[in-house]
Amino acid sequence: KLSKGADKYLKDKLEGWAESQNVVEEEEKEEDDDQKEVDAKVETAGVGGWQSSFNLLSSEPKAETEFEFDMGAKAFGLFVDEKFCYAGDESGLVVKLDKDTGNVETQYRLPQGVKCLVADEGCLFAGCNNGSLYDLTNIRPRLVAELEDFSQVLWIDMHGGNTAASDASGNVALINCEGETIWKKKSKGHTI
Repeated sequence: KLSKGADKYLKDKLEGWAESQNVVEEEEKEEDDDQKEVDAKVETAGVGGWQSSFNLLSSEPKAETEFEFDMGAKAFGLFVDEKFCYAGDESGLVVKLDKDTGNVETQYRLPQGVKCLVADEGCLFAGCNNGSLYDLTNIRPRLVAELEDFSQVLWIDMHGGNTAASDASGNVALINCEGETIWKKKSKGHTI
């Protein structure tokens, strides 16, 4: 049996512990409510079966915005190098912006929406929704290749005069500098 003083001391400690547990439970409930609110504000943007999500209330540090540019349609293609920022949108508009000022240096209008852009050794290529690749290096866009059985070109890369591309249906191809397909394969993956 405990003395009255010890009994009161333990009772107070237990009540304090119980109150702290209630506070913790309330804080956890608030965190859950906050997470539900954040989850509700997660936006999903999609084209076909391809979707990407971004959190509007991220607690991550924000990068400083250098400039803003209104494309007028959803922009998916983006490439940035030392001097320029290139962006392509669903209407086929491709713009080349000065990275420091945001001023338009050049713009092109392609017949299909642009999902990807890549630049390498002074060449700029765009991949379009109909499986076409365009060279945007000169004043006028030049059709490089119309990839057979390709749908939306989602990825392109260049190396040594060759261009690799893949599309939303899982096709992968390697194209030479003449626009000829030198290798092609249908992968098991797809985004549609």
